[in-house]
Amino acid sequence: MTKIGRNAPCPCGSGKKYKRCCLPKHNATPSSEKVQNIILPMSVVSDDDELDELSNSVVDLVDDNKLDEAEKRLREAL
Repeated sequence: MTKIGRNAPCPCGSGKKYKRCCLPKHNATPSSEKVQNIILPMSVVSDDDELDELSNSVVDLVDDNKLDEAEKRLREAL
């Protein structure tokens, strides 16, 4: 995959330069406040081991900057 130049047209099709359109979104990191506001109800998982496994997998995804996948996993659990 080729790297998108900052001054290249944005691949989303907006007609704007990449640096003014999607680059800030791609460089954004989740604030700890946003991550902390995601709460998994205890009733979702019946066993503590399952909860540990689920929460650890979500943390691993966040650490790997796979935020969409982490959010998807949390939503599936809810």
